Amino acid sequence: MITPKTITPIIKLTEACNYSCHFCRYANHPQTDCIIKLKNVKKILLETVKYNVTRDSHRIKVIFHGGEPLLWGYERFREIMQYEDILSEEYSVRFANSIQTNGFLLNTQWVKLLKDYRFSVGISLDGPGDLNGHYGIAGNRESTNKVLDNIELLKSAEIPFGVLSVITNAHTTRAKEFYDYWIEHGIENVGLCFCYNPEDKEIVDCDMLSSFLIELFDLYFYGKAKINFREFNNAIQKKLTGKAGSCTFACRENCGHFLTIDSHMRVMFCDDYDLNKNTTLGSLEKMDFEGIITSENYQAMCKQSRRIVGSHCSSCSVKEFCGSGCNRNDTETVNYFCTTYKKLYSHISECISGQLG
Repeated sequence: MITPKTITPIIKLTEACNYSCHFCRYANHPQTDCIIKLKNVKKILLETVKYNVTRDSHRIKVIFHGGEPLLWGYERFREIMQYEDILSEEYSVRFANSIQTNGFLLNTQWVKLLKDYRFSVGISLDGPGDLNGHYGIAGNRESTNKVLDNIELLKSAEIPFGVLSVITNAHTTRAKEFYDYWIEHGIENVGLCFCYNPEDKEIVDCDMLSSFLIELFDLYFYGKAKINFREFNNAIQKKLTGKAGSCTFACRENCGHFLTIDSHMRVMFCDDYDLNKNTTLGSLEKMDFEGIITSENYQAMCKQSRRIVGSHCSSCSVKEFCGSGCNRNDTETVNYFCTTYKKLYSHISECISGQLG
């Protein structure tokens, strides 16, 4: 039986959003009844604490997600933070909170709450001008400028933050512009999310993506600017030490640690990419995490998620890098980004070897 030592809940506070991104499956397929109840968030936190403490883990990681999670409301958030204080004292645990937001609704009140409760913040921002597919109700330029102003609030409060960029075909000929943008705005930590939304035919081309990533890596690796690209940092770490922080480099052995809970308390793997919720593992209204983990649904999903597609992986020259990719991007015979990984990681390996002599 596969039993994770800890659980990290991804709490979908709402699937509503104040943005309308062309590549987003949620924007293209609006959900109903999308606000989670306050009492249910408290139950998720309590069940997470019980599960992890039973396994002698007293650091509780929690990811608040959406839609746009700030739409859930400041007062609800403040009450949840106060409930975390109660759990911290009762169970001798320490919470490590993070939130993924488009950043448009941030203000001094929100920033103080995030600071007081030691949040790390992910900002969804795709780059300069028309590359920013995170399109707000105020329009592209106006929304982006507002987010950049709010990022300055995070900097002033010394709140750790990074940017998550969805990479589409529009990016693939503009690596230098993309790179310079983060330097211009003093943003040092950037994660790359390769666009893969088959339902809406929003998928970045692998050959174009490969060229973009190789050019971007060279700017990062040989440049003098202080900027960290998550995927490149992890690849170098994997090459030099055999380990990396990102789950996509772990040969799928981490699948099952991150569990998404939606507004109906349905539990799903990692993120609820299945819009019809056909892969629901169970409900936290009817069972606890122990019951979810030992269920046939969870065990079957673990085995399916950790399955490596295609025999070619075992003999691949970059298998120590890519970990066979994320199973969310698997086709029937291969991971969709396989060709990109081969080109990119071969290039990274050569660059590292050249530096080491």
